[in-house]
Amino acid sequence: MRLLMKIIIIEWRKLKRSGIMYIVWGAPILIILMQYFNFRLRYHILIPSGESPWWTYIQEVGSFWGALVLPIIATIIAAIICGIEHSTKVWKYMVSLPIKRESFYIGKLLTTFILLMISSFILVCGLLISGFMLGFSESIPIQKIWRLFIYPLLGIVALTTIQIWISTRFDSSAIPIGIGVIGVVVSLFVAQSDVTFWFPWAYPFMTAPIGNLYEPYFYSGLSVFVGLLITFIGAWEFSKRDIS
Repeated sequence: MRLLMKIIIIEWRKLKRSGIMYIVWGAPILIILMQYFNFRLRYHILIPSGESPWWTYIQEVGSFWGALVLPIIATIIAAIICGIEHSTKVWKYMVSLPIKRESFYIGKLLTTFILLMISSFILVCGLLISGFMLGFSESIPIQKIWRLFIYPLLGIVALTTIQIWISTRFDSSAIPIGIGVIGVVVSLFVAQSDVTFWFPWAYPFMTAPIGNLYEPYFYSGLSVFVGLLITFIGAWEFSKRDIS
C-alpha cells in the first residue's frame, strides 16, 4: 500500500507538468457554465410549472456529464498518463527496477480514478453553487446529487481499465484516444439495446441521471465487476510483456 501511494504521488507530479489538470477542472466548470446560462435564458421552458427545478437541472448536467464528457476525460487521462512513459522511453527503465510491474500498472489506474473523482467533485460543487444562483427555492435533493457523483464514477470503471490497458500497449496516444472516443460515440447509439451489456463504453450512459426512472444499480455493479476482471488481466499481461 505504501508503495502504491509513492507511485501515485510520482504520477501526480508528472501529470501536473503535463497540463492535464486543466482538463480535470476545466471540463466540469465548462459544463456547469453552459447549463447555467441555458437555464438562465430558458428557465420557464426547461422547468414547467410543477416540475422539480433541482432534479431537472441535475438531469441536464448529469446526463451530458456521465454519458459523454466523463468517458472522454477518462480516455484522455489514461492516454496521457501512459503516454508520458512512451514519449520519454522510460518504460524499460521502470520495469527494470526491483518493483513489481503490477504496481506501476495499478498505480497509473488508481491515479486516473483519483483525477476522475476530483473532476466529479468539482462538477457537484459547481452544480450546487449554480443552482443557488439560479434561485431554486426547494430544498436540495442531497441523495440525487450524491447519485450524480457516485454512479457515473462506478459506471466509468470498466471503460477506464480498458483504456489504461490499451494505452500501455501503444506508443502513440492518438490510438487509445481514438478508440475511446469512437467507443463513446458508438455508445450513444447502442445504449439501452441488446448490445449494451457487452459494450463497456455504454455503461457510463446507463448510469447517468437520465429520465425519472433512474436505476443505475445494475450497470454500475456490472462496470465494477468488468473493471476488476480487466484490471487483473491487464496487470498480469503487463507483468509478462516484453518491453523494449
